[in-house]
Amino acid sequence: FAQGRSLLLESNFASGRLAPWTAEGGGWAINDGVLVCSTHGERQAITAKFDQKEPVTMEAKVESTVGRFMNCELVVFADSSDGNYGQNSLVARFFSNQFYLMVVQGGGQNNIANRSTNNVVREGVFRLAYDPGTGKARAWIDNMDLGEYTVPNKIAQGKIVMFIARHPCRVHYLRVVRGIVPPSSSDEKPDVAAH
Repeated sequence: FAQGRSLLLESNFASGRLAPWTAEGGGWAINDGVLVCSTHGERQAITAKFDQKEPVTMEAKVESTVGRFMNCELVVFADSSDGNYGQNSLVARFFSNQFYLMVVQGGGQNNIANRSTNNVVREGVFRLAYDPGTGKARAWIDNMDLGEYTVPNKIAQGKIVMFIARHPCRVHYLRVVRGIVPPSSSDEKPDVAAH
């Protein structure tokens, strides 16, 4: 049986290529097969054009390079990359020991969730999943489920996905996967062959 994951968009930093992603801001470089953000305190974005009308999960494997200061965001269903998050989008922010979920509609931000992760996160695999049919969003850090949330006035479609760094970090990979894909044992052992 197949593994059941349908990869829609994936980074290939190990080959030294940024495509299909585009850097916004000057703090990005690929070093030793990893995308590195060297800028501190400013919004640095990596964007990719990708039509979204069906449920998707965005994943990023990230490690902070400034001690315990993780500060990054995953953005799905964005209509543009104008401003911080476009005029309409869904944003998951992972900040040291806090998780925030925001919806941007008409340029205004509405906070959906603000919760502690109960430990300081310096590195991990961050996931944001959204189903436009139900208006439900879900997020994870590694295997830690951060909960399911209802997005008010659900966003039905998007044209861009974004990864945003606000502190220096190393990004090992970025992926967009079809459907709502929670962490699984296959994430821990990617070399296991499908049957």
